[in-house]
Amino acid sequence: MDKDNLEKIDLATFFRKKQGFLKELECLINKHSLENDSDTPDFILAEYINRCLTAFNEAVKYRECWYGRKKEDVGNGEKPKT
Repeated sequence: MDKDNLEKIDLATFFRKKQGFLKELECLINKHSLENDSDTPDFILAEYINRCLTAFNEAVKYRECWYGRKKEDVGNGEKPKT
């Protein structure tokens, strides 16, 4: 299988998983009536939380770059090298 097809499969899998996550999060928000306080539909809250996670992940990447740590050093359970 060539690289382009492999990337398409990986992207398709990624988006399918992301859609599954969003749907599960939406159902969880609804199950616990967490949308009631703000009177915001659960799918909007789920998307907001997803975007918060995305923003946090980007912030971690920038932070690691700032400290000169490699990507593979992030999240491996070891104390960061200083």
